Amino acid sequence: MNPKNFENYIDSFRFGAPPHSGWAIGLERITQIICGLDNIKEATMFSRDRDRLIP
Repeated sequence: MNPKNFENYIDSFRFGAPPHSGWAIGLERITQIICGLDNIKEATMFSRDRDRLIP
């Protein structure tokens, strides 16, 4: 594949990606809604972020 064909798409992420969470409803999202939590990481058993990569 030629990167020139995707130049407009690649340029749209030059300054980062917009925040997104997807449309999936999983156990963590249901737990977040039921418990009234603000952040989905609070409802995830082993949450991942830049400081925690392993359980």
